[in-house]
Amino acid sequence: GRVVAFVLCGAFFAVGAGVLTICIAPAATGAGVALVMTNLNGLNVPHLLDFKTMLVKIFGVILSVPSGLPVGPEGPLVHIGACISSFFTKQHTFRIAIGKKVFWETPTTGFLDLFHNDHDRRDFLSSGAAAGLAAAFGAPIGGVLFSLEEASSFWNQSTTWRSVFCTSMATFVLTTLHGGIFTLGPPGLIQLGVKAENFDLLEILFFTVEAAFFGCLGAGFNHCFKLLNPTRPKSKRFKIVEIVAVVMLCNLISLTPWFFPDTFGTCVVPPEGEFEVKKSADILQLNCPTGKLNDLAMLMLGPREASIKILMEQGHDSVVYTASSLFFCGVALVTTTLLACDLTLPAGLFMPFIFIGAALGSLWGLIFEYLYSLVDMPDMFSPISPGLYALVGATAMLAGTFRSAISLVVIMLEGTGNVQYLLPLLIAVAVSKSIGDTFNHSIYDMQIHMKRIPFLHPHLGFPQGGGPGHDPPLTAQDVMTSQVLKFEEQALVGHVEKALRCTHNGFPVVKTTIQENGDIRHYFKGIITRQQLLTLLSRREFHTEEEIDARNRNEWDLAPATTEHDSLLDKAMRTFFHRHTFYNRGAMVGEGMVERMGLTDEDRDQFLDLSPFMNIAPLTVQLECSMWKVFNYFRTMGLRHVPVVDEKNCVMGIITRKDFANLEMNH
Repeated sequence: GRVVAFVLCGAFFAVGAGVLTICIAPAATGAGVALVMTNLNGLNVPHLLDFKTMLVKIFGVILSVPSGLPVGPEGPLVHIGACISSFFTKQHTFRIAIGKKVFWETPTTGFLDLFHNDHDRRDFLSSGAAAGLAAAFGAPIGGVLFSLEEASSFWNQSTTWRSVFCTSMATFVLTTLHGGIFTLGPPGLIQLGVKAENFDLLEILFFTVEAAFFGCLGAGFNHCFKLLNPTRPKSKRFKIVEIVAVVMLCNLISLTPWFFPDTFGTCVVPPEGEFEVKKSADILQLNCPTGKLNDLAMLMLGPREASIKILMEQGHDSVVYTASSLFFCGVALVTTTLLACDLTLPAGLFMPFIFIGAALGSLWGLIFEYLYSLVDMPDMFSPISPGLYALVGATAMLAGTFRSAISLVVIMLEGTGNVQYLLPLLIAVAVSKSIGDTFNHSIYDMQIHMKRIPFLHPHLGFPQGGGPGHDPPLTAQDVMTSQVLKFEEQALVGHVEKALRCTHNGFPVVKTTIQENGDIRHYFKGIITRQQLLTLLSRREFHTEEEIDARNRNEWDLAPATTEHDSLLDKAMRTFFHRHTFYNRGAMVGEGMVERMGLTDEDRDQFLDLSPFMNIAPLTVQLECSMWKVFNYFRTMGLRHVPVVDEKNCVMGIITRKDFANLEMNH
């Protein structure tokens, strides 16, 4: 009866999380860290920061973590933190009204407009992601470094102090909630308690071997993840079936010591003070005598946080788990994590990877301890501490899969509170990450690549070229798109409407001339964005052909009609995206937004004067400009498009981030 209830309850929780995700907010799938990285890279991810996505993420994690799947809440907290922080950049308007009569309304400028721009919005998202991870591990500085190293593509001084403030407050609030009224509790959702024991310089060799193993294991896990991803079901029904099958299989594997207590596990004395383990003593005892528990059952069926803590607290004279149980637990966790890591429900991978690394790392500690026993070591050498190897293993496993570096070291140091372990952790991260990078990319990069997202990495994945014996270096002409949608300064409304049905965001504005030899030249005058064009169309800023002719004869009064009109138009330009499609920038792309404008045939025959609104001094590059220089412009300036001109300033093409993504995939 207990087994059936255990399996059915796990399936119920997992299916609940899956149904919420599939039916309400598909953007809440997984940890969401890769998609937050994508958003901070300058790309819009539809519905990623919706309020309903955040709610589904919160309740989905609450359901998926106790389902029995090897998942954790740490990764989703990064996504949740980004969702919460985005709330403060949405220019909210509050009003007191009865019917249509408005008695009081907050202004849409001033303080409420303070963070109403892309720069501050990016800072807030970076700070929110940092606060989420800081709350998970109780590591405020580690959270900031994680956001800097992994999540964010653009960083400045204001982002640093904003992130530090957010992570410090998140950690303080969590410790307050964990403690009493006048006391502070432990920081973080997971405790990495390691006994302060010395280690010898000889053990640096052992740490290196262990880290190399986990680098290979992490690379192998990422490769298997990539191979399994195309086999995942695509329909909603079969996604639910997959969740049920995987959660039942994971729970049945966890129940192995329950089914075969005489074969799997060894009776051991539980460590003192572990209240969470002793609460489950009636389940974990199995066939053991009173006062002892089955060590494999403690690992597979006990609370995961308590198991990780016990693994890392093992000293040379307080070993809890046997080698056979650690090996079985490690293999089972790798298998079940691989099956569960891509299910359509909110779930993170930090905790299972820490658990895998701690279990197998402790096994490495026992192996090295056995090797020590075979050699008559002098008394000057300290005994092996399996708990330290569990910590190094957990760190190396995270580095082998996520490929984080400095942030991971600081997170683990803050989690343990022992600076003396800095050297082993640095060795673990450096060796594991280096070995993993020789085989494949991080699991975040794989998720981004499999979704075919044009993500701009710090460096392209191929050499620059040039020099003797090498291909010639690429130029802007080799990367650009030659077919460019462009407008005259006085553009026909019908032409603009047709152009906006595409997915481009920036359009060059040109002055077309016909040379004596019949050549047509498009001299670059500026660039105008989709948002500006949609604003002009929605406000019907149209002019007749007679007005355009007068404009060309310099008979048109170019001064603004009224200061109020100019101010309203400027405000509409700045707030169009936030007022209409804040949650989904993709709604501005395609035919839907244009159709809602309700343009008539008479409107289409009129003109838009783009000259007062276009950017007359955007960044442009020439045909011979190095492709690598253009790429650095995109990365450091957060660009979305760069026009390419010739020596006479005529538009020859345009480069977008998709051109770089296609170039990288073709190499």
